[in-house]
Amino acid sequence: WELVEPVEGTFDFATQDAIIAQARERGMHIIFLWFGSWKNAQCMYAPNWVKTDLERFPRAQVEKGQNKCQLKDFYGMPYTTLSYLGEETNKADARAFAEFMKHLKENDEAEQTVIAVQVENETGMQGAGREHSDLADELFAGEVPADFAAYMRSHEMAEDVKAAVEQGKDGKTWEEVFGDVAEEIFSAYHVASYVNRVAEAGNAVYDLPMTANCWLDKGEKPGKYPSGGPVARVMEV
Repeated sequence: WELVEPVEGTFDFATQDAIIAQARERGMHIIFLWFGSWKNAQCMYAPNWVKTDLERFPRAQVEKGQNKCQLKDFYGMPYTTLSYLGEETNKADARAFAEFMKHLKENDEAEQTVIAVQVENETGMQGAGREHSDLADELFAGEVPADFAAYMRSHEMAEDVKAAVEQGKDGKTWEEVFGDVAEEIFSAYHVASYVNRVAEAGNAVYDLPMTANCWLDKGEKPGKYPSGGPVARVMEV
């Protein structure tokens, strides 16, 4: 993202065009990775104008009131990432991705050097199962969307997720409905919604296959791996 939109509203596709040209010379195809709001569960490739405006583009609060922390379960690494609840961040990311896809269509639809695009990279948040900002707390204490709750109750899923859903089927809040797995499902719901809006914006411009990837859980607890990412246990989300 920082290479494509170094200044808000000003786009530069020189790197994209150079990679496509090199691939064509060698008879190869490309699946681009869109490093937008997330790269390895952090925001390292977001533009500076996003990173420096914490009011418009809020950071995920792993700890209440803190925009940066040290990951106790990950070698004490300093950590900060964009909030998956940031509406303006989501809109800005989607706009940039749509411009990326528009340029791609204009310059590659005939040749089809690029055959697919991955949207974001290893999404989610380390350090906790969910965000702990005031907004996150408010939403977590609110009602689970009825259509989503109904969907989850009618589908097969990981055993502990299934058990939590069955035990909480008469509840309303995230914790009541999803019990011990509520925080990860809350994160996955909002991350998936965020990524889907970015993908839809690009897909509306140029209809290429799009994918998502994840940082594997490896049997660890949410937060040791990025909570909210598309690991198998939350695939239904």
